[in-house]
Amino acid sequence: MASIGNILVIDDTPANLKLMIATLSAAGYEVRPVRDPSRAVTAALLEKPDLILLDVAMPEMDGYAVCRQLKAQPELKAIPIILVSAQGEPLDNARIKSVGADAFIGKPFNLDDLITKVHDILIPE
Repeated sequence: MASIGNILVIDDTPANLKLMIATLSAAGYEVRPVRDPSRAVTAALLEKPDLILLDVAMPEMDGYAVCRQLKAQPELKAIPIILVSAQGEPLDNARIKSVGADAFIGKPFNLDDLITKVHDILIPE
């Protein structure tokens, strides 16, 4: 089966990466994991993804800073980014948009909701 999209997943927690890789791969997506947020821009530039899933809460550099760095690259500016956060309160749309992200999904997430959100962004009707 051919891949229906290339997704870069940036998350410092191995269990989260494993779950997202398994879920998205089973849905037909090619998934490339990155655990170190400082490598996110390089990984995205080496092979441009169709979509980026980006954890917000990471110890060395938070997802907001990573999102700003990704969107600052002309070659990556148009790539949609979904912020993923386990923080208790949902993020407001103004903050999501201010860093250049396109959407937000909370953790723990429903796996069907994850697939739906990714699909809706990559294959809009």
